[in-house]
Amino acid sequence: MNKYGSLLLALCLVACDRAGEAAKNTINKGGEVAGQAASEFLKGAKEGVEETLALPVVLDASLDGKGLGVGKTEASGGEGYHTLDVYLIFDRDLSDSLVAKAYDADGLEMGRARFSVNGKAGDASWHTIEFPEQTDLEAKGKVVIGK
Repeated sequence: MNKYGSLLLALCLVACDRAGEAAKNTINKGGEVAGQAASEFLKGAKEGVEETLALPVVLDASLDGKGLGVGKTEASGGEGYHTLDVYLIFDRDLSDSLVAKAYDADGLEMGRARFSVNGKAGDASWHTIEFPEQTDLEAKGKVVIGK
């Protein structure tokens, strides 16, 4: 009987070990799926926030033919965003003083800021535009850059 009891005990240990491994693998797979879902949620939330806070920046007609283009933009600042970083692309040499006008969602002007650009054809660079503190760039409006 002792021989059969030892065999039975060995079989139980092997079965328990396999069951434990299966449970561990199942838990790991579940954690992996949960991690992927959380990652996708965060990615979607980030994209939603970026889209909601997107601020169109356009060039007015006074800059037509000047070889200036707008790339990425980022608004930042204190409680209400009032600083705008604009990536400008130069297709031609341009050295000038420009004005950026901020408009709210209703098309009402809410701030102006002057800034200088100095770029050579083929260059591109970030420019920081400081609006008055009262200018709330997150008000779903737009910014127009001109002369």
